[in-house]
Amino acid sequence: MGRLFLDLDHIVYWLYINPRIEESRLAQIALKKYDFDAILKLLKATSKTHTNLIFHHFFFQVVLALISVFVFTSTINTFAMAFLLALNIHILVDEYQDYVTDKPHLQNWLFAREAKQLPLNYLGKYIATFFGLCVIFAFLLLKSRS
Repeated sequence: MGRLFLDLDHIVYWLYINPRIEESRLAQIALKKYDFDAILKLLKATSKTHTNLIFHHFFFQVVLALISVFVFTSTINTFAMAFLLALNIHILVDEYQDYVTDKPHLQNWLFAREAKQLPLNYLGKYIATFFGLCVIFAFLLLKSRS
């Protein structure tokens, strides 16, 4: 569930941000037909063009990390912890894939709408920081189960 939640950004993009382009029209048709396979294929084919999303942005990731720290240290709700861990991992995986294949694209979507962006040579440290947080969150989730 947490893995899919962040991809709602793309649906918002198709329906509200850029509804007049061809891919948005295809997405709208697939959504009306409840054709989730077509939606996933379209998402895979076009996600690189969506660089101005709310959930795929550094500010959201920082806020998510802060909320996660609070939840992981103050509750025993396994679902909330697992959901937040899945959200954090989703962003981290997206970042790592672009870091390996296309660092300028990662910089473009991660820091969209920002006048100043993190230099390319610091993106690895940025990702490593959030990877470390994910490891800690996973440990706390496993610890909460015992």
